[in-house]
Amino acid sequence: MSIMVNYKEITDEEVFNEMQYHHASTRAEATNLAAKSLVVRELLIQEAVKRGFIDEKEVVENGIEADDKRIQRLMLEVIKIPQADEVSCQRFYNNNKNKFVDSSGQVVAFSAVRWAIEEYLTDSSWQIAVRQYIKILAGQARISGINFENSDLPLTQ
Repeated sequence: MSIMVNYKEITDEEVFNEMQYHHASTRAEATNLAAKSLVVRELLIQEAVKRGFIDEKEVVENGIEADDKRIQRLMLEVIKIPQADEVSCQRFYNNNKNKFVDSSGQVVAFSAVRWAIEEYLTDSSWQIAVRQYIKILAGQARISGINFENSDLPLTQ
C-alpha cells in the first residue's frame, strides 16, 4: 500500500504503527483511518515546512512531539475563528432548550449553561475550520495510493 503525499512516501510500517490509535470494527477500517490520519499529518507538516514553522531537516531529527507543537503553531496562525458571543449563545440555547434539562425535567437557566454553550460553539467552529483547511491542503497536493475522501477526514489536534 504505497501512499504518496507530494514527494513523501507513507510506508506500510508507519500505517501499521498508527493503527493502534484508531479503533474500528475491522482491520481494513483501522488501516484506512490510520492511513488518512498520516496523510493529514503529512499535509500539515509539509505546509509547516513551506511556511517556515519547521525546517525540513528538523522533521526527521526532532521527532513527532516537536512536529506536533509546530503543527499546532501553524494551525493557530492560519485558522481564525470568531469567539461565540452572547447573541450566538442565547440563540443556540433558545433553539435547543430540550438539551438543557436537569434531572427533575426543568429547563436549566441560560446563565448556568452559557459557558458550556460558548465552549461548544467555539469547538464546533474550530473543527469546521480545521476540516476546511485540510481540504484546501489536500486539494493542492498530489495524493496517491489512498482514496482520500474529504467527507470523512480525521481531525488532528
